[in-house]
This record gives sequence, C-alpha cells and structure tokens, in this order.
Amino acid sequence: MVSLKGTFSIACLLVFAEAATANPVEVADGVYSFQGPTTYISMFVVTDDGVIVVDPINPGHAQALVGAIKSVTNQPIRYLVHTHNHWDHSGGGKVFRDEGATIIAHVDAYNWMKANPHPDMVLPDESWGGSRKDIMLGGKTLELHHFGASHGHGMTVPVVAGARVGYIADLVSPNRLPFFFLPDFTVSELERTLEEILTLDMDKVVYTHNARPDPVQGGTKQDVADTLQYLRDLRAALGKFEQIVKIAPGFAEGWNKRATVHYLLGDFAASLHDIGKTLTLEPRHFGALSGRGLVLLELEDADLALQSFEAALEIHPKLPGANLNAEALRREIEKNEI
Repeated sequence: MVSLKGTFSIACLLVFAEAATANPVEVADGVYSFQGPTTYISMFVVTDDGVIVVDPINPGHAQALVGAIKSVTNQPIRYLVHTHNHWDHSGGGKVFRDEGATIIAHVDAYNWMKANPHPDMVLPDESWGGSRKDIMLGGKTLELHHFGASHGHGMTVPVVAGARVGYIADLVSPNRLPFFFLPDFTVSELERTLEEILTLDMDKVVYTHNARPDPVQGGTKQDVADTLQYLRDLRAALGKFEQIVKIAPGFAEGWNKRATVHYLLGDFAASLHDIGKTLTLEPRHFGALSGRGLVLLELEDADLALQSFEAALEIHPKLPGANLNAEALRREIEKNEI
C-alpha cells in the first residue's frame, strides 16, 4: 500500500505557486500578511517594542518571513505564536528562536508537539491553557482565542485588538472547500467553532489558505459565515438523501448522492457503505466506482483506489477525474516499486 495524499497536496500547492510573493502586504496599521515560497500565509504585527509573528509554517517559509519582517522594521522579533500542532504549520520555529523570539502555543498543541517530535519542529517555550490569552507588546494587544476541539490540537484564532484583524488557519479557506479529511477533525465542532468566531471583534481576516486571486490581501468574516452555511447546507442535504433512501431503497442514485455528502463531511466509512449499496443496485455506476477511488485515497489505500478508478474507466474511458487520478496513482505506485 502506498499513500498519495502528500502527492496530491503538493500538486495542489503547485497550482497556486505562481501567486506566492516574498513581499509582505500591510492589511491594517502595523499588521502584515506574508505569503512565502508556497501558498501558505503567515501574519505578523509590528509594535513600538517588537514584532509578534503567527505561524512559522516550515524552515524555508520561516527564513523568508524573517527577511520580510526586516524589510519593513528594525524592531526585534519578540514572539512566535503557533495556531495549532499540525506539522505543516508548526515547522520552522528554530528560525525564530535564533532571532530571540519566545515561542508560544496552546497547551493542547504543546503536549502534542512534546509527544510527537519532528526535526523541523521545536518545542514552544511557553504554553497557555483555557480559552483566552492576551499578548501585550508595544501598545498593541494580540488576543489568542481557543474554542475547543475542531481541527488539530490547540487550534488558536489570534485577533489584533483595535485593528480588528484576525488570523485563521485551516478552519476557513476562502474560495475552496474546508479541510475535513483529517483524523483529528470534527465537523460538528467546526460548526460550533465558526459560530464562536463570528462573535469576535474583527472585520479583516488573514487566512493561511486562500484561493482568491490576491490571497495576501486576506478576507473578511463573511468567509467564515459562508463556510458555516456550507456545512449547514451539507447537513440539510444529508437529511434529504436519508429520506430518499428510506422511501426508495431501490433507487441507486439516492445512495450515491448520500455517499457523496458523507464524503464531503469526512465520514468515509458511511460513504463506502452507501457506495456499496449503489453498486449492488447498479454495478456499472462509474460515478460510484470513481467516488470509491476518492474515498480510498483519503484512507491511503492507493492500490485499491487505482482498481476503483480503472473499473470506472472500463465503463467510461474518458471520465476526466478518474483518468487523472489513475495516471497519478500509476506513477506513484511505480515509483514506490523501484
């Protein structure tokens, strides 16, 4: 078995790589958005007594971020704040420690980092617990908000008080679907968290992931509201399809549509169950076969995923998504066999 999730993630990053810029953008007075070598975006706050940075991402991004900070201010970097534990956000801390910064993370993220060391990730200097911590520096306050489990461990939403600018990692990604497909992710808790975020005193938001044409300009709380509505729409759709399969259990497309909604909500076991029902009723349902391939990709079973895509292509040889996924899987499997 081989995993292709990393390969697909890299491919998605490369699609937007041309939008990356080494220059920071001032989104409010003293508050900057920075996009480094990949599509990831960090934020930093310049005060009269130093700089506060949010999310180092990885060593390469962190080094470029330090250079960007020094291009706009001579103030020392005092703090680095981690939003959560995920390795693709929490690498590169050593770059800021070498600059003299104090590294801070919520205790849930801290405990995970301590238990899961990684060469690119350094253990924070300080941890904090509960739902709120304020960092006051040079006349400015960075509020750190934690709303409980939703995505990763210790997920923190920083807000620059007064400037009404926030920073959101992973929970909301403008112009793209939310990150559901992770083992430490809870859709119901994400809904609750987004409702809490909408109460925060901020207008402008810097998003780690932003598929807009000019992502470093950030977005607004409307992006949070849109994501919340999307989740509610999915749940409403799930309820409708549950009624359909109950009323017409012999209708294959009812099961297939419910499988799709389960997939979008990250419930892969339920999705596979409904795909099985679909294929029992209609063995040549190429959409269900291709959908099974996508679910198996998320479950990191590339061999079975390829079998599903190839079965779909036997029925519909020009099925675009299945063709692309099958080609990528064949290359990945061949590479791992060498």
